[in-house]
Amino acid sequence: MDPPCDRPWRATHAMLPCAIPVGDDHFRVYFSGRDESGRSSISAGLLSVLPEPVWLELDGAPLLLPGETAAFDGAGVSVSFVTGGEQETEVWYHGWSLGRDVPWWNSIGLAVGPAGRELRRVSRAPVFDRSEEDPFSLAYPFIVDIGGVEQLWYSSYRRWARVGDIPPMEYVVKRATRSESGWISDGEVLSPNPPEIALSRPCVIQEPDLVKAWFAVKEASDDLYRIGYAESTDGNDWDRFDDVGGLVAAGEGGEVGEVTYPWVVDSGGRRWLFYNGDGYGRTGFGIAVWHD
Repeated sequence: MDPPCDRPWRATHAMLPCAIPVGDDHFRVYFSGRDESGRSSISAGLLSVLPEPVWLELDGAPLLLPGETAAFDGAGVSVSFVTGGEQETEVWYHGWSLGRDVPWWNSIGLAVGPAGRELRRVSRAPVFDRSEEDPFSLAYPFIVDIGGVEQLWYSSYRRWARVGDIPPMEYVVKRATRSESGWISDGEVLSPNPPEIALSRPCVIQEPDLVKAWFAVKEASDDLYRIGYAESTDGNDWDRFDDVGGLVAAGEGGEVGEVTYPWVVDSGGRRWLFYNGDGYGRTGFGIAVWHD
């Protein structure tokens, strides 16, 4: 889908698609567009995917704009996970703050509201922020229940080198579990395999005998993402099978060299993959389906 660059708050991009089934071949898709200054906001629309993708509805006002000046999300909001029903939807996102020594850092926020309608922040502060465990930046939240335990998966920076160093940043996938006192970090769950330097935007599905995870992968020598895939029997020890569960860039159109930010969802007896192509969503988002 080409980016719907029809409003000031989404002049470019359709990043990080989160597709919620509304019938067998209809999805409510949340995504982040950017204004002319590069600040991201959250939008949503009702999409029919068969026989070909077409917007049936598209919001006429932003669901969530950047926060207040100097707030953790004052420089932008990027959607990463959506759950809930039509009356009350949870939208998890990472907020953007601009820096001096580094270009930016992220923290995780949460907003709620009716499906496809204006959202309200549950807090002006992050709901999951930097700590001794995650001292630099954390983003791309994904909530999943594994074995009856609610888990927050996210990306965390190991380090952020000065501009000009190679690699400029390294990040991994971590996990926290919910307890009565809040989220308790479990540490790294998925780590890059050299020469990889970054794993981001985890998407996790539990099946009867397996836990499956998709994520974006970047190598030190290449600034282009690809989609990685791993399987686990217990959610702790993982085996990588990128060639089985991933998706290779088409080499043309909006994915000349890059596919990234996977969102995997089951609907209508099929498994769907929503993803971004070149430029982190500059060209919109793609849709793929697994065949039997």
